[in-house]
Amino acid sequence: MTTVKRTLPLVMNSNDHSMLPSMPWVYAHGELETRMGWDCLNGAISKPGVWPCVFRDDEGEASCIAFLWEDGSNPANRIVGMVLLSDDADGIRHAMERMTDACGV
Repeated sequence: MTTVKRTLPLVMNSNDHSMLPSMPWVYAHGELETRMGWDCLNGAISKPGVWPCVFRDDEGEASCIAFLWEDGSNPANRIVGMVLLSDDADGIRHAMERMTDACGV
C-alpha cells in the first residue's frame, strides 16, 4: 500500500483546539467564514504570498486559497491576510484587492 502525504498546508478553525500554530492576523473570509461561523484560524502557513491550502472541519476538507502579506503599518511587519474557499470568486476578488492595496501594487 502506498501512503500519500498531504503536500498542501492545512488550516483549521481555532475553536477546534488544533495543535497547529495560531494565525492571529489571518482570518477566514467570505463563504469560509460563513461555513465556520467564526473567523479565527490555526494553520501551517506563515510566509507572505498566495498559497493553496486545505481547510479541515467536522464537515470534511475543502480546497482554499490563502492571501498573506506583511503589514507595513506595523513596526513588526506582522503577517496579515485572508483564507477563502477556492470557489468563492467574490471573496477572492476582495482578498486580491486588499493584498494589492496593502502591497502598493
